[in-house]
Amino acid sequence: SRPFAGEDLIKALDVFDKTVAVYVKKIQLSERTSVHVHIDVRDLTYKQLMRFVSLYATFEEVLFRAAGGVNRKNGIFATSLSNAEGYLSVLGKHGEDPTKGATISVMRHFSKYSACNLAAVPVYGSLEFRNHEGTYDITRILRWINILLSLRKEAVRSEEHTSELQSH
Repeated sequence: SRPFAGEDLIKALDVFDKTVAVYVKKIQLSERTSVHVHIDVRDLTYKQLMRFVSLYATFEEVLFRAAGGVNRKNGIFATSLSNAEGYLSVLGKHGEDPTKGATISVMRHFSKYSACNLAAVPVYGSLEFRNHEGTYDITRILRWINILLSLRKEAVRSEEHTSELQSH
């Protein structure tokens, strides 16, 4: 119902581990099962959002491996951003104005089955990541969330660092 962060996230994963996962751990996960993580981007500028997506795209191959989702990359439920070059080039052309109709339209029509789902941005205010294979292991899930949050943090930090350099 709302984004989780910090201790709330740890508590939510603990509740998952102690309740939901206890009952379903006996069920074999299929290749269609995955962990979807939404990272809140509502406070990012358009430039920071595009930097976040660019960082993700740069490391996408490694991220699939880190998420145990190498098989997902070749499936239809978490396609690689390299398959969406046309969409990304259109987004890049709109500079810093996310209110332009074409930008919102491109995001809304982005495939929800992309490993990095931009269609979630205008709907939920988040980037959705679908790379991670299905797991009940909350340590792996938390590690994945931290990797994604690190990319987000770097997208913001690198813009701030660039701004500092330009002002000198």
